[in-house]
Amino acid sequence: MGSNGLSAVRADAAHYFNVHGACSLAAKAQVLCTSPGLWALMLYRFGRSMRGRPSVSARLGRIFYSVSYELVHRLTRIWLPLDVEVGERVWLGSHGPIIISPQAAVGPGCALYGGVTLGVAGRGENRGAPRLDANVTVCPGASIIGPVAVPAGTVVGPNTVVTRKVAGSSTWLGVPARAAGDAPCLLPSRRLAQQPGQGATYET
Repeated sequence: MGSNGLSAVRADAAHYFNVHGACSLAAKAQVLCTSPGLWALMLYRFGRSMRGRPSVSARLGRIFYSVSYELVHRLTRIWLPLDVEVGERVWLGSHGPIIISPQAAVGPGCALYGGVTLGVAGRGENRGAPRLDANVTVCPGASIIGPVAVPAGTVVGPNTVVTRKVAGSSTWLGVPARAAGDAPCLLPSRRLAQQPGQGATYET
């Protein structure tokens, strides 16, 4: 779904800079130092790039990843296993834990806020994890459980619990989730306040 390695890390960083309005070197450094979601993505890209390579350097890289993963997920409270499929231009919120099942898929341009869970549920052939298409926004506290296909551009509202696909709407709200009209624009880049002379700060 998405590329891995150094090019993907650069793309992730560029996306975070764009989302947070960081143009100057100082603003970019601030984003790099204060974005746990970006740290988790960078480690994920690195780990994926080491998979299946027989070289000694790759083996050492996998050892480094294994040690770093435990540290990073404790610091960030973001669980992002290597088996997850993650597209490009994904944004992960920095406030509250984010738990992503190894069977899940996160499409390009998706935004996952703090407190989000993409979990496994079901039995037999019906067991699985969510698959998010492009540009899906999952708001704070929302949970998507089981083999749910979330269409492109969908907004899953705060504290919503999704266990099945909701037809007829691009906004899903409630427990259980129900259709709630057209999706408002909730991309993180539209909720940033630029401070004079400083990098943008995210408004939760």
